Amino acid sequence: MVDMTGDRRLRAALEQLAQLLADSRGTVVLTDLQHAARRRDDARHLAPTASDDTIGPWRIAPSPDGVALLRRPDQPDLAHADWSPVTDIPGAGAARRVVLLGESAARGWPHGPGFTPAGVLAGQLARAGDYQCVDLSKTGADGHDLCHVAERVAALQPDVIVSFAGNNWALPPPGLTAAGPATTERPDGLDLHHELADALAAGGYPGLRRAFQSAVVLPPARRYLDLLAAARQNCGAEIIIVVPEFNLRGWTPPADIETTALPASALRQWYALRAEAQHALTDNRPQEVPALARRMAQLDGGCSPIPGHLLGLAATRLGDGALARQGFEQSRDAVCGLLVRYTPRAVRAVQDLLVSYADAHGWPCVDLRKVLAAADLPDLPDESNFHDYCHLSDTGIERAMAAVTDAICRRPPGSTRPGAGLPDPEPRGFVLARAAAHLAYQGQPADAVRARLAAALRLAPSVRPLLADTRDVLAAPKPAWTHPAVTRLAGDAQVWPFIAALAAQPALSPELWTLRSCLDDLLADDEPERAPASDAGRHPARQEIDLVAAPHPDGHPLPNWAAPRAHHHATARRSVFGFAVDAPVDGILSIAYRMPTGSGSTAEVYCGPTRLGDLPPSPVWASTRLAVPTDALRPGVNWITVIWPPECRDPTGQVERDAEALGCGRPAYVLPLFGEVHEARLLLSAGRGQ
Repeated sequence: MVDMTGDRRLRAALEQLAQLLADSRGTVVLTDLQHAARRRDDARHLAPTASDDTIGPWRIAPSPDGVALLRRPDQPDLAHADWSPVTDIPGAGAARRVVLLGESAARGWPHGPGFTPAGVLAGQLARAGDYQCVDLSKTGADGHDLCHVAERVAALQPDVIVSFAGNNWALPPPGLTAAGPATTERPDGLDLHHELADALAAGGYPGLRRAFQSAVVLPPARRYLDLLAAARQNCGAEIIIVVPEFNLRGWTPPADIETTALPASALRQWYALRAEAQHALTDNRPQEVPALARRMAQLDGGCSPIPGHLLGLAATRLGDGALARQGFEQSRDAVCGLLVRYTPRAVRAVQDLLVSYADAHGWPCVDLRKVLAAADLPDLPDESNFHDYCHLSDTGIERAMAAVTDAICRRPPGSTRPGAGLPDPEPRGFVLARAAAHLAYQGQPADAVRARLAAALRLAPSVRPLLADTRDVLAAPKPAWTHPAVTRLAGDAQVWPFIAALAAQPALSPELWTLRSCLDDLLADDEPERAPASDAGRHPARQEIDLVAAPHPDGHPLPNWAAPRAHHHATARRSVFGFAVDAPVDGILSIAYRMPTGSGSTAEVYCGPTRLGDLPPSPVWASTRLAVPTDALRPGVNWITVIWPPECRDPTGQVERDAEALGCGRPAYVLPLFGEVHEARLLLSAGRGQ
C-alpha cells in the first residue's frame, strides 16, 4: 500500500502557498522567496576578488627602499582608467609617505593627469621636506572601492593618509537603480528594497529620504572611517580628513525634477507659491521669499530642491550668508534618497559625520567649507573654485591642497600660500570647454554653459576648432558617424568618449540642444561644415521635424530610474523640445498628447516667447494642430515649450504603487506626471530644419 501522507502534506503546503501568493501583497512575498534563494549566490557575488597583495591596479611588493607598488600585468589599462596612470611607485626610502584616498574630486577631474591634487600636494610638500605622495584616488569610486583601499592601505606603510572622499556616498547603490535585488542585501540579512519600501509606505517620500540616509548613506561611510581608524592602529599613520564642499551658489537644480507627487490642492498651492517667490525675486523683493520658500517646503516635506534654491538666492541678495547656506544646502540635499537621478554631492549628514568622527579621534580636519569660502559671503564657497558641482578648478585645487599641506606639516591654517594653478592658458581653456559640456549634460542653464565656453575661448583661442567640430557633430543628421568632424575628433583621447557617445545618439536631448545653442552663439562667425554631398544624399534636408525623437536607442530616459519610455513623460510642468532652422519660416505644429485623469485646465504651448495656443484637457490621446508664424522663429536653435497645468495622478495611489514596486525590486516612479507627448511634428512651409 502506498503512503500518500507526504503527498497530502505537500498538497496542503502548496494550497497554503497559493492562497498566500493570491493576496494583495503576493508579489512581495514571492520576491521574499526569490531573495532567500539568491542569498548564497549574492554572497559569492559580493565577495572581494582581489588578493591581499593588491590595491587598485597595483601589486604591493617589497623593495630595498620599502614597500613599492607595481602595475598589475594581469589587468588591462582600460580596466583601471579611473585610477592614476602611474605604472610603478618605488619605495619611499627616507621620505615620509603621504597616501591620498578619494573619488573624482581627489583625482582632479576634469583636469588631465598632468594636474592633480596629489601632484599639487607633492609640489607644496617638496618645499617643506622630503615627502612622497601616492595617489590612490579613483574617479567614480563607490563605498566598495574606498573600503577596498582603506583595508589595504596600512600595507603601504604610510606616514600620512589623506582622505578626500564623501561626494559619492549619497548616490544609490546599483541594486536600487535597476530591477533586481542582487546587490542590495545587507549584512543583517535584510534587503534595502524592503526596508525602503516599508519606509515609503509608512512615511511617504519624506520617510523614504530619511530611511535612505540611515540605511544607505551613513553605514558605509562609518565603515570606511572605521577602516581608516584600523589602518592608523596597524601602521601608526596620521589620518587627515578633507571635508568636501559643493558649489552651492553656482549650481541650479535641473529643470526635470521639481517636486514629488503631492495631493491636488497641495500641488496647486506649491506652484502658486513658487510663482509668487519667483516674481518677488524678479521684482527685487527678496525679503518676501523666505516665508514663501518655507511654506513650499512644508507642502513638499523637504523633497524638492526648488524652495531651498529660491531661499538661497534671496538670502544672497539680502547679504545673509548663513541663511543662504541653509537654503542652498536644503536644495542640494532634497533629492538625495528619492531614488531619482542626481549628481555626486557631499550632503550635510556626510559632512557632519566626517567632522565629528575626526574630532572624536583627534584627527586633523581640513574643512573645504571654510577653505574655499567666498570673500563677500564667507558662509558660501567661492564659485571660482569649482568647475561644476563638486569638482574643483585649478585654483580650487591649489587652495585645498595648501590647507592639507598645513595640516600635514602641523602649521597654522593659512601658512602655505596656494599656487597660481595651471600656468599655461591652453590646458585651462580646454578644461573649461570640457566642463561646459559636462554642465550642459547635467541640465544647467544656458548662461552657465555659455560662460564656461566664452572663458575657454578667451584663455585659449586654439580650442575654437575643437568647439566648432563639436558644434558640427551636434548639428549633423543623426546618427552623426559619417560627419568629417567625427573623424578629426577621434584622434583626441580626452574628447573621444564624449564625441563617440554623441555621434551614436539618434537625436539630441534638451541638454545637448542647449550646448548646441551656446556653441552657435559663440561661433556665429564660423560657417558650419556641411556633410559631403554623398552624406547629404543619405540624410536629405527635411521640412518635417520630429520634436520627440528619442535621444537614446531605448527611448526617452526619465529623471527617475524607471525604464526609458517610448514617448515623452512630463515629470515637471515645463516640457521643452529643441529644433533648428536655417532661416525663419512659418509652419504647423502637430501634437499628440494626453493629461492625467481629472485634469480640467489647458496646457499652454509656446515657440520661444510666442504663444502658439493651448492643448485642451484630455485624459485620452488627443491631437492638436497649431500655427507657427514666421516671426516666432529665429535662425539656429529654437524651442517649443509646453506648460502643463499643475495637476497629476492621484499621489496616494502613487505612493502605494511605488512602495509595492520598490518592495519587488523595481524602480519607483516618485515624480508627478503632468502630461505625455506621443508625437510632436513641426511641418515647415519652406527652408531647412532639423
